[in-house]
Amino acid sequence: MSHKKKAHQNQKKADSLTVNNPSSVPSGNLIHQSGIIARGGSSKYSTHPISYIVYCEGQRVMICSDFKTAGNGMICCTYGYDSTLCNSLAEYKNITKEEIERAAYNAWMTGAR
Repeated sequence: MSHKKKAHQNQKKADSLTVNNPSSVPSGNLIHQSGIIARGGSSKYSTHPISYIVYCEGQRVMICSDFKTAGNGMICCTYGYDSTLCNSLAEYKNITKEEIERAAYNAWMTGAR
């Protein structure tokens, strides 16, 4: 599925959530909880713990360090706090936990700017 088509589907999901609960408008990339590959937290690179999720977006494996539950089994990754971890699941299997934690910290710092 193309990135553009995926973004359109995510927007349709966000619109349906808004209709059901207008006070809770998500502001980020919506993913389903079933798409999450890993969850974790680390304070190795920061003075406070940074929670993160790792998920697939097409072929790419992404990491997000600021997210919230959006309802209907969806998670909203806040814009700016996610980044590409690697280009495939095969590459992901070779990434160490330390590299994932560093990527989570980098995503957090990028989003905080």
